[in-house]
Amino acid sequence: MTDSNPRFGRLAFFVIDVQKHLVSGPDAVPDALEIRQAINDTLESVRQHNDRVELEPHESARKTRIIFVQHDDKDPDDPLYKGKPTWELEFDPRKDDNAEALVSKDVGES
Repeated sequence: MTDSNPRFGRLAFFVIDVQKHLVSGPDAVPDALEIRQAINDTLESVRQHNDRVELEPHESARKTRIIFVQHDDKDPDDPLYKGKPTWELEFDPRKDDNAEALVSKDVGES
């Protein structure tokens, strides 16, 4: 199988269900502060890598895809129902960056 876009390698960083309801407030996952910081640090590292590849392209360097997965619950009473403040992402994809993408899902399993 060949790479259809030579600007991207086969590496990807997935940010799955990192939404306000799950990482802040009374219903946050255990150790949410540490988890948010670890995700932030990793995301920034991947973005710095991608920025370097963009500014100084060379044959062996490839961007890493960053895929944000956002849960859209079907139940209007659920905190992760689309449009609620608790549904918002903690980290947003950068606009105008073709290495970053947002995917929505409405089932519990990614």
